[in-house]
Amino acid sequence: MVAVMLAVASLGSGGCAASNHRWQGYQAPGGGNSGNWGQRPAQRYPPSGPSFPYTGTAPAGAPPVTPAPAPLVHIIFTGVLLGPTKSNGCQWDGITCAAGGGAQVAGQVSTALATTNPYVAVGMVFAGPAASALEKPDAAGTADLYVHGQVSSIRLDKRHDSFTPDWEARWSSVVLDPSIRLRVRLVDVDLQLNDDIDSFDLSYADLVRAYTQQTTIQVRVAEQTHNQVLFAGISVVPAR
Repeated sequence: MVAVMLAVASLGSGGCAASNHRWQGYQAPGGGNSGNWGQRPAQRYPPSGPSFPYTGTAPAGAPPVTPAPAPLVHIIFTGVLLGPTKSNGCQWDGITCAAGGGAQVAGQVSTALATTNPYVAVGMVFAGPAASALEKPDAAGTADLYVHGQVSSIRLDKRHDSFTPDWEARWSSVVLDPSIRLRVRLVDVDLQLNDDIDSFDLSYADLVRAYTQQTTIQVRVAEQTHNQVLFAGISVVPAR
């Protein structure tokens, strides 16, 4: 009986017990396996693949580590996919409002946004003849990148008659940390009075997702803009 109690006490205090401590940015020494704990098979910690930012459970007995610094990156705002009409149902140019093709296409876009792959579904709507017949905006504006309260602005020149204006606005060697935010403001340039399209924000989480996937992603912003801007393209790559 005494031997059983001693064995239980030994297991309760041993180094193999699971820990609830949360680590961020851990990289195993030497970039390989992080070691053997309690005679279990060697395991990589964190798992292979994109690891920024990383939050995981530390294996028991692992050495203390310093969180990895925020990476230095290049950020490219590629452009947007605009809605087929203004939020009031009027086409972007002219005086044609809710009645007619604009309302039909706007309804199709709303349906497409509710699908499991909304970017592809919306693209199919714009590829149809009804959308092609609509008056298109002449978009222009500014893109402001905020990091630690400091702002770097890029002018977005007018793109004539397009639902998919592209700009490739680029910020080089930027620290990707939680203070970062990209705000875009767009207008439809007209001969007399410009129409406000809307503004939207791309968050730190959006930029981290682009960085992790290492490709241009389309961030849904329709809910920020009353469907006047549907998606925004962003790319974040390591600064080499």
